[in-house]
Amino acid sequence: MNTTKLTLEDFKAKAIKKVQDRKISMDIEVEEYGVITFDRPTENELLAYVSKSSDAIKTDKDDNPISQDMVAMLDAAKDLVYSVCSFLKDVELQKTLDVIDPLDSVTKVFGIKETMSIAADIAKEFMDDKTMAKVETEIKN
Repeated sequence: MNTTKLTLEDFKAKAIKKVQDRKISMDIEVEEYGVITFDRPTENELLAYVSKSSDAIKTDKDDNPISQDMVAMLDAAKDLVYSVCSFLKDVELQKTLDVIDPLDSVTKVFGIKETMSIAADIAKEFMDDKTMAKVETEIKN
């Protein structure tokens, strides 16, 4: 562990570099479409997805899953995928698909299984290991 005390300038330089080095998007190969670019979600969007997904899974006292609320899991996935896919926000596409709620364009375009798969890939890619470990610990407790 580095015990050198940072100056304000050192701290700012490290913080700026860390933010600038973050991956800002990812490409996912989506069945029937090809490679689509998804933007980096905010930390709140990621945590909301993980929280809603984990709340949808009920476990027994030994942490064995006993039920899943698939509707809640799909809603969490739709929220995340819609928030990071600029293509889905195209008003003309939404009109053509005849969707009232823009979030419905996610499953109209990708389907249920692919929507959930894309959301899981996004969370896995953009959540750092420390955050994932913390979330997993919170889920268990």
